[in-house]
Amino acid sequence: MSTTVMTMMSGPRWRVRIVLDEDARNPNHEYDQLAHVVTTDDDRGRYLPISDETGPLGWVWDRVKDSAHSGEVFERYARMFHGAVCVEDTQCPGSSGIWYVTGEKIARDDLTHGEVVEDIESQIEVYRKWAAGEVYECVVEKLTTWVAVDPDVEPSTKLDWVEVERVGNLYGIETAEEAARSELDHYARSGVAA
Repeated sequence: MSTTVMTMMSGPRWRVRIVLDEDARNPNHEYDQLAHVVTTDDDRGRYLPISDETGPLGWVWDRVKDSAHSGEVFERYARMFHGAVCVEDTQCPGSSGIWYVTGEKIARDDLTHGEVVEDIESQIEVYRKWAAGEVYECVVEKLTTWVAVDPDVEPSTKLDWVEVERVGNLYGIETAEEAARSELDHYARSGVAA
């Protein structure tokens, strides 16, 4: 019984595929974020909480969440007693929440109000894309010619796409497309061998 061994030989032809990142995790669990968030509505348990970690003011939310106007009470308390910047996100479908950064953190990191609001809005946008399943990977592949070592194997060569690199955690199709163009440009210009 003969064993066929293949070796790679190829010219530099590249492609990038954009695929769903099936292993993407909630960005609020995976990365250090500036803002904390309390989930104000999960549509009676239909959706997961935005984050399991509610931050230093989570205890306040636990105390007021069952009262009338709970969101307003939480935000007012956070602003008055902790100098917090709060942004409420009530997008549907999905969980709603109040995203906040305490005044202590703002002062420690020497941030402006505008910078904090911009960062919170960016964090919300990334979370929403994750919640909607819009997280992608770019798969860089090189067209490769495989040559059979055994001369009796027919056909003696075959073409196939071989994965060279995979870039994940790309939130939103626009981000994925931009990354794909950048990766393709890098490999096409560099002539990197697979």
